[in-house]
Amino acid sequence: VPIVRGSGGLALSSRNSLLTLQEQRIATNLYKSLILIHKHVSAGGRADTIIDQEKERLIKKGFYSIDYLTFRDSASLKEVNTQEALQGHEGRILAAATIGNVRLIDNLAI
Repeated sequence: VPIVRGSGGLALSSRNSLLTLQEQRIATNLYKSLILIHKHVSAGGRADTIIDQEKERLIKKGFYSIDYLTFRDSASLKEVNTQEALQGHEGRILAAATIGNVRLIDNLAI
């Protein structure tokens, strides 16, 4: 089932009702990070560099912690490198991060 998103890109979930309006605005940055990571590595950039930058940016934006930002195989969820992910491998960028008392998860197909 496709992910349904609000206007800011936040995946719609019952968990979102636990976020304050300010936390909801901050939470939209998680999906923005997935898009930025995808664009960066698609243009030939290093995944580890952009992932580290996005983790720092999310913390500065107000996330409490970043559990993971990683590339995985869509079927097995085994970790794949960016070259595998971008060369015909059905991969996803997965993310889990906490804002307030809510752990958000999101993903983006590669």
